[in-house]
Amino acid sequence: MEVDPIQRFEQAVLGTIRQRGLLAPGERVVVGVSGGPDSLALLHALHALSGPLGIALHVAHLNHRLRRAAPEEARFVAETAERLGIPCTVEAVDVRAAQRQSGLSLEHAARNERYRFFLRTAKAVNASKVATAHTADDTVETVLLNLLRGAGTDGLAGIPPCRALAEGVVVVRPLIDAWRAEVEAYCRAMKLHPREDTSNRSRAFLRNRVRLDILPYLTRHFGEEVKPNLRRLAELARPEVELLDHLTAEATTRSAKESEEGIAISVRALGELPLALRRRVARSALRRLAGDPTKIGYREVQRLLETLEGERADFDLPGPVHVRREGDQILLTPPGVAETAPGWEVLLPVPGEAPLPDGSAITAEVGPRPPGFAVPRVPRAREVFLDAEAVTPPLHARSRLPGDCFTPLGMTGRKSLQDLFTDAKVPVAARTRTPVVLDARGIVWVAGLALADRVKVTPETRRLLRLRWSEPLLEENGR
Repeated sequence: MEVDPIQRFEQAVLGTIRQRGLLAPGERVVVGVSGGPDSLALLHALHALSGPLGIALHVAHLNHRLRRAAPEEARFVAETAERLGIPCTVEAVDVRAAQRQSGLSLEHAARNERYRFFLRTAKAVNASKVATAHTADDTVETVLLNLLRGAGTDGLAGIPPCRALAEGVVVVRPLIDAWRAEVEAYCRAMKLHPREDTSNRSRAFLRNRVRLDILPYLTRHFGEEVKPNLRRLAELARPEVELLDHLTAEATTRSAKESEEGIAISVRALGELPLALRRRVARSALRRLAGDPTKIGYREVQRLLETLEGERADFDLPGPVHVRREGDQILLTPPGVAETAPGWEVLLPVPGEAPLPDGSAITAEVGPRPPGFAVPRVPRAREVFLDAEAVTPPLHARSRLPGDCFTPLGMTGRKSLQDLFTDAKVPVAARTRTPVVLDARGIVWVAGLALADRVKVTPETRRLLRLRWSEPLLEENGR
């Protein structure tokens, strides 16, 4: 008896979820839906499987404001979710403005905004997972793309079935074992009508040229097994990369130490490592310090390792990072220009969110004080509660400035940010990236470090202002 194609596809997705441990009963899952065939198939398959899996779904769609069809696509997704009886969150963001502010490519800026939106939605609806519609074809394209870019072993691992996003939320890929042809066949069998993103046909993007030109050429001339073989390569490489990551973390702890000045690497300890770990430790140290980790690649790592051969070295790398070899130590610090570079400042709407140049964000929410609310004795590093009526609008977030000072919680005198960072042993590089939140009267919060005493919550507080500093979102294949 021929198996129904709809049932076959959904059972295959169920098999991926269970075999890879992507979802658990009782979880709420945010499903990223663009309206294209992959995400539409993901939504309908998860909807059909939500009963057997014991999960609850929430649709999330972000309008990037990049194409004329975007508003119609947002309506289509909202109507699809309503028809399925699934709650839906739709937002719009000016990706071009985010690109100008961050300095990233348009593609990377859009991706950052998309995952920030997914995280924001997941936190709002109390979801622990975000499901995206990456397929086996996406893995193959990523592997080939990374090969063309000269990526190392990490690039061969492709797209992982799951990865941590931030703040306890995990991204999962239930379609990662499905080929795009199977997804499209499922859409036809279900009589779905996906919306097409015309930018997917543009050869202006390297990924599109890989999908439209290179992979078809390889398949025609080298056989139908090209794509399955590349996918198998990713499956073999991924656990080996995870092992290397574990070994790298251990080796970095032994050979590199963070200080107020930056990161100090022991020449002897680094030189004794096998070459593979030596490169990974060097890359890890550079990227931990760099303002823009994506600028740290093979050339920068090799330049750092060359300092093992001489007694002295003094140069700058992109990031920016300054490298100095003195005796048995290599010291990585931000170059002097990094400290004197023009700062940044953004308006923080209340309620609302302010994206920051490093890919993180400050969010603000205000509301009545719940009955029985007690201020944590030690506030969470990235989240604080303020007395909303003690804050004088408007709020801004900016980089620190020379001479910044305020009265921290529990103190009566003023303290400079310089002393605050020094006492907390915050590395110099991190100081330049730490947001400072101000109202019309001055500093109210140094994110992750200290709250101003004048805005603290007291027994008389009636309304709360919650500020949260999200972590920067990592590039999918930015290793």
